[in-house]
Amino acid sequence: MSTNGTKQTLHAVVRRPEEAERIGQGAETLSYLLTGEDTGGAFAMIERVVAPNFVSPPQFHAHKADDWMLYVLEGKLCLAFEDRVAELSAGSVGYVPRGTYFRWWNPEAKPARGLFLYTPANFANFFREAIALTKLRAEKVHDYNRTLPDILSVQDRYGMVRRPAP
Repeated sequence: MSTNGTKQTLHAVVRRPEEAERIGQGAETLSYLLTGEDTGGAFAMIERVVAPNFVSPPQFHAHKADDWMLYVLEGKLCLAFEDRVAELSAGSVGYVPRGTYFRWWNPEAKPARGLFLYTPANFANFFREAIALTKLRAEKVHDYNRTLPDILSVQDRYGMVRRPAP
């Protein structure tokens, strides 16, 4: 079903890398491999090049309305939960169900690359908004001295909640 209650017919999707919508700022690149429009809102899949030494905003955060999954293709990414930190290398997977507080980052001075899956798909639109807003303030989206207020306002619109590190 679509969001307005009418029945939606889904079709098979084949998308080559060069056909994906690409957005980014600085060393961050996001390629929308499958969108909510492709999946009837069920999920979205994004291939993301994560900038060297990227760190998510400083507060632990949780997604209230969606689940977050990660498959590391290249490099290393770290996930911090309230009770542990995990380092994921290529071939590793992470799953963060809605309501789970976490942070994440790239611990290396080189880019990492991963597949990120959001279910339902709506959260994937967060990145379009965050990048559009922060481009007005800085050369890279994660220059938090200049961009954090904009990022937090977009987080609020997408149902993310924050709290300080434990």
